[in-house]
Amino acid sequence: DDQMAPYALNQEYHIALTLDEDGGTGGNSLISFYRDGVLEGTIDANDKLANISFSNMWIGRSQFGDGTANASYNEFRIYDMVLDQAAIAENTQLGPDQLSGVAGVPEPSTLALLALSLVALASRRRRVRA
Repeated sequence: DDQMAPYALNQEYHIALTLDEDGGTGGNSLISFYRDGVLEGTIDANDKLANISFSNMWIGRSQFGDGTANASYNEFRIYDMVLDQAAIAENTQLGPDQLSGVAGVPEPSTLALLALSLVALASRRRRVRA
């Protein structure tokens, strides 16, 4: 079940994923998916960032053997906090290479492995639900 489908060819999208370790029900994490600044869906997950394996983390390639994304990327940001919908919407409007002016939003973190883990976690959750 791909909550973010469909995608049109040759169309640019702003995709954001957040993981709030305290935002889910019953002590679970809450993973939120945004497309073009709009919340598209959420998943409760019992995973915490500290428990995620940092192996086989790719952007646009699944570790489950399904298709590789036929996509290009003009920017990839990683934050060390959960952005709210206002910050994500502002980042969507600003586009690449400009940082949000929303209060409390720091410069992006350089923890690339953390973001790749989030992508892998979301892919795994999507695959489990499918």
